This record gives sequence, structure tokens and C-alpha cells, in this order.
Amino acid sequence: MKSQISRMVWWWCVGISMLFGLFSSPPTSQAAARCFAETGQCIDGQIRIFWEGQGGIAIFGFPIAAATTTTVDGHTVVSQLFERQRIEYHANNLAPYDILLGRVGADTLTAQGRDWRTFPQSGNLPNCRYFAATNQSVCGAILQRWLSTGIEFDGKPGFSDAERLALNGIPLSGLVGETLSDGLQYQVQWFERTRIELHPENRSPYNVLNGLLGSASIAPNQSASPINTPSLAIATTTVPPVVVSNSTNSTIPVSAIKVKVLRVVDGDTIHVLLNNKDVTIRMIGIDTPETVDPRKPVQCFGKEASNHARQLLDGTTVYLEQDTSQGDYDKYNRLLSYIWMSDGRLFNQVMIAEGYAFEYTYNLPYNYQTQFKSAQRNAQNQQIGLWSPNTCNGLHGAIVATATTIPIIGGGGSSNGGGSTTMDADSAPCFVGQIKGNRKSMIYHVPDGAFYAKTHVAVDCFDSESAAIAAGYRRSKR
Repeated sequence: MKSQISRMVWWWCVGISMLFGLFSSPPTSQAAARCFAETGQCIDGQIRIFWEGQGGIAIFGFPIAAATTTTVDGHTVVSQLFERQRIEYHANNLAPYDILLGRVGADTLTAQGRDWRTFPQSGNLPNCRYFAATNQSVCGAILQRWLSTGIEFDGKPGFSDAERLALNGIPLSGLVGETLSDGLQYQVQWFERTRIELHPENRSPYNVLNGLLGSASIAPNQSASPINTPSLAIATTTVPPVVVSNSTNSTIPVSAIKVKVLRVVDGDTIHVLLNNKDVTIRMIGIDTPETVDPRKPVQCFGKEASNHARQLLDGTTVYLEQDTSQGDYDKYNRLLSYIWMSDGRLFNQVMIAEGYAFEYTYNLPYNYQTQFKSAQRNAQNQQIGLWSPNTCNGLHGAIVATATTIPIIGGGGSSNGGGSTTMDADSAPCFVGQIKGNRKSMIYHVPDGAFYAKTHVAVDCFDSESAAIAAGYRRSKR
């Protein structure tokens, strides 16, 4: 039985090896070095092109050792170890066979003196994905992780089984208990190229993680030590940056700028305190439905996106990461940035992954474009948030569905001066519950205010008082 399984696995591995060439980028250009202060290591050439194009930090982790060159059968091979994987560049191979991924799951077990064939075989379990080659099933949250990750090489939405196998491989074990480097025991499952771990102490989606098998393969005295390098400054004469050398979580870039969130405007725009100034931040790579633009009506799932952003960010400390490919400011003089939360999550990506935002490429590709697009594909496939057929069904710019409509009177405001939308006589020309700003007096009125119903000409409509204040209005005294 074991010999039969061994032959089946050998043929499976041969087939997967044939797939590796499909996800390698043709060597049309050589990428310059990109260095990481977090580990003091750099990546360049075809390894950098592959790393950035296939998910970067989220999939492979940081580089933890310098690239090394070896000779295999008379041919040059460049290998570099990352936190979660080993990437190899085979210069003698023609594309698409020049980039290969290591079988770090199987290699780690071998280094530990463990034979994966001795693991108990789970067999074909109900509601799971069964792999006859090893007689193991993948179930539950680990199955969802396996299904939602892979190496993109067919250009189609989502991941095919071939793409999932290319990154993770087939299971070598069932669900087993393992004591990890922190000395605690976790439920994990071993695969050819990874170890998927359950971390119930973490909030979703970080409760299921790929193991740091690359890091585990380096002895503590051999691991790379972080080095202090100059942080990237934001190029501006009006808002000089405050740069922090250390963050509260290792996933946050050390060049990021520590700031306090003053208020959340909507799902993709916030105000922060930077060098004792109120600075507006427009987030890179995402677009959430409109709620406060006086030229547009409230769009589908806009309020939900705004509320979610407030729950996560309002009053918190965050870290700003700039992207030189996108410039410093947009046309509205808002500072362009990624937002890292103190728990190490990238807020921009969280909004996409949880169905509150669309991936948005303004002009040029940005650093996290691949993983943002992958997060959107996953949200779309799961039909969550604005992708649900019960909300916006993925329609970008859809207007809030309403049950009652009356003609809009007056001009301006988020009603855009035409059409019809949900409102009553008191709220016109704004939506029910919105705040009215009188453009002549620059005073805003809340729904229970004395002059709310009387304010219906030259009106701007706002979803929150903070949005009205940000637009230059002051609150009515009555």
C-alpha cells in the first residue's frame, strides 16, 4: 500500500513540477534590488519579479537570507529563502520553466527526521476535499485557506486546482497537533509546500495562516538581523513627516509613519494628525461606495463601508506607507497612502477582502496590486458584502435601493439636483437621516434641528457631522 502511495505521489509531483513554468514571467526585464529593513535582505532580478507578481509578503513573507548560487548538473541555480517559502531561479531553463518553488513542507519534515508516510491517513471524509494520492482529506477552515490561495498563471478569476497545487501542494498529513516555535500547541496540516495552521487566538482572516517554514529552516544564529536604514520620507514642504524606527508589529514596514486618526470621512478617506496638523489621507488601491460627496447620491453599501472603517480606525493609531509609483498627493491635495493598523493588518486590503471596497487602480500599478486583486476575487467568489446579490451584486456605483421616492427640489447636495431618491418632506433635498449644509451661511443642520426642514435650497448633504465639518461647515446652535 505504501509503495503504491509513493508512486502516486511521485507522479503527482512530476505533474506539478511541469506546472511551475506556467506561472513564471518571461525575462523581458531585470528588476533592480529591493531591500527590506525588516530583515536586512534584498531581492532582485527574476526572483523579485516573481515575488512581487505572486503576492509578495502575504504569500511568501520577507526574504530572510541572501540569494545563493549553486551548480546543479552543470547549470546555474539561484536560490533565495523567504519566511514561508524558497524561490529558485533556474537561469538555464527557458521561460516558463525558470522559476520553481521549493517543497518546504516535505523538506521540513525530512529535516526533522519525520516520514510523512507514517502520518495517520484520514481517508475520504464528508464535506472535505479528498486526495487519493496520500489518502488524506482537507476540511473546514484549512480547506478554505487551500482553496483561496495559489499561484496565478491562467489569467482567470479565482484559483484553479492547478494554481492551488502550485503554491500549497497536496496534503501529506491530516489535521494534527504540533508544538510550534512559541511553545504552544496548534492544530496544523502538512502539505508539500507549506504547513497550514489554525490560530484561534487571532481574528479572521488571520486565524488561518501558512507556517513560517522558511524561517524554521535557519538556525537562530544564522538568521538575518534587522538593520537600521534611512526611512522613506514623504516629499512635501507643507507636511514634513514624522518617521518611526520601530512599529508594534513586524509586518508593518519600518519606514511607515505613525499617526493618530482624527476622524473617518468614509471607507477610503480619513483625517490624521501628522506633525500637529490635520491631514487628509486618500487610501491607495481601494474605492468604496460614496456617502459624502455632495455631487453624488449615497451609493449601495456606502454607509456600511463607512461604518466599518469607523469601527476599525476611529481614534486609533495607524501607520502610513507611501508608494512612490503613485505620487504623493491626488488632484484634491489628499496625501496618498496605505494604512497599516496596529495589529499588523493592512486596512486597504482588509476592506477589499471583507467586501466593503473595490480594488482600484487609478493609473499605474501599485505595490500591493496583485494581493488586492486576489482579495477582491475571493470576496467576489464568496459573494460577501457589496458582492452579495442581496446588496449591490458587485455593481460599482449602484445607488441605494429605495422603497419610496418623491421629486427632488432645490439644487446641489448629494442629490445632484435631479432624479428621485428616498426622502421625506423634512429631509428634502437630502436622504432621510442625512445632515443638511446651507451653502450660503455655511451652517449645517441635523435632522432634529430647529431649521432642518426649512433648509431646502442651496444645500449640501452629508452622512456625518465630521464630514460636514471637514467641508468647512459649523453646527447650528438650534
